[in-house]
Amino acid sequence: KKITAAERDQILAQQAVALRANPRLRWIAVSSLGFAADTRAALESAGVDCIIAADLRRDLLPLDDYVGGLIADYERESIREKWQGEDWFVRPDFQKDRTGDTIPALEYMAKWFGDDRKRQLVILGDVGTGKSTLVQFLAYQMARSYLQDPVRHPAPVLVPLGKVRKESSLQGVIHEHFSERSTDGRGINFQRFLHLVHEGKIVLFFDAFDEMADRLDYGDTFNTFRELSRAAQLQGKLVITGRVNYFKDVEEQRE
Repeated sequence: KKITAAERDQILAQQAVALRANPRLRWIAVSSLGFAADTRAALESAGVDCIIAADLRRDLLPLDDYVGGLIADYERESIREKWQGEDWFVRPDFQKDRTGDTIPALEYMAKWFGDDRKRQLVILGDVGTGKSTLVQFLAYQMARSYLQDPVRHPAPVLVPLGKVRKESSLQGVIHEHFSERSTDGRGINFQRFLHLVHEGKIVLFFDAFDEMADRLDYGDTFNTFRELSRAAQLQGKLVITGRVNYFKDVEEQRE
């Protein structure tokens, strides 16, 4: 909500009490909708920094340029070159692993994203079944929503694992990905990145795990998968895609 005189008075009253116990405390008021003019002036004169939530998130981890790049890539490569400016994306179906039930993929993903208990999803399919196209489409739609309202919508991070050269740790993969996407060649603050994953402000897409695993032995592959899955253990949302024929049978897939 917008911080007005009523909230200002509450903040200043709490500040007066707290400063008696600890005069070195720093105060920051954060709002998604801003501050009334007289309210901001009064708070700042009392030593309270006034920050818009979207600006705070950009200070923690500047994702606007990255997300804008995802949108530009999708529109340039998928729409203009292949689809002639029209939406030719074929809405695929999922088949659930254990039950075999078939469900529209976008319907399933919408429910999955909205379920706080669901953390990790693995999408397997044969060559050419549209796994990469699906996650690119989802990342594109989420990127547009994020730029429209970064407070209410998470930022997508789409990592093509086939392009990862050496790294196998979650930190290494993320640093390499952002360094390559950055215009100045710099990486990101990984601890802040993990914090935003934990808070549900970043959704991770790891595409083509099999292309990365082809360069590793089975033990390293298992450890790499477990390392990437750390994002889900942090209560973040994580989607991994891979070719079904990478595994020798259904039991190995589940393992």
